[in-house]
Amino acid sequence: MQYRQKLVPLLQDMFQRFYQYRNVWNNAVHCMAELDALCSLAVISHEPHMVRPVVHSKNEKPFLNVKQMRHPCVMHQKKQFVPNDVVLEYDNQRALLITGPNMGGKSTLLRATCLITILAQIGCHVPAESCELTIVDQIYTRIGASDRILENLSTFKLELSETKSIVDNANKHSLVIMDELG
Repeated sequence: MQYRQKLVPLLQDMFQRFYQYRNVWNNAVHCMAELDALCSLAVISHEPHMVRPVVHSKNEKPFLNVKQMRHPCVMHQKKQFVPNDVVLEYDNQRALLITGPNMGGKSTLLRATCLITILAQIGCHVPAESCELTIVDQIYTRIGASDRILENLSTFKLELSETKSIVDNANKHSLVIMDELG
């Protein structure tokens, strides 16, 4: 019991002092988190099969050209993952339709394309043989099925509403990923 009587005031004092400097601690934690993220990107950029992307300005015709792309999260699983090429050019090909059997990797390809676009634009190397793209100003995704029945919104109505929003807001510098529409 004496132990508790001495410990409680000590802990209260310690927590009060810690709370007084919470802004300092929050800033320190924020800096450490940012440093950790930057170091992680630097370390992963030196992995084998990573390449420095070439990012062109927005002044050029939008394009995305990635050869032998792997998903950043499964890039070490060489036996199970088949690399893919993604080529999109605004003039020639405004859309790329991907078809195939269930569990064929379509969604993985779409997600990998988004991730590689983001990684390339923040200056990280990407898991590919080559990667060249113009700056993408926005990424829109419509992936997965859900509904809001209590709001009288079916899955299909939500999908169409999200698609309309994408069509209304996307521009030629946007990357739009739509999975399982309808």
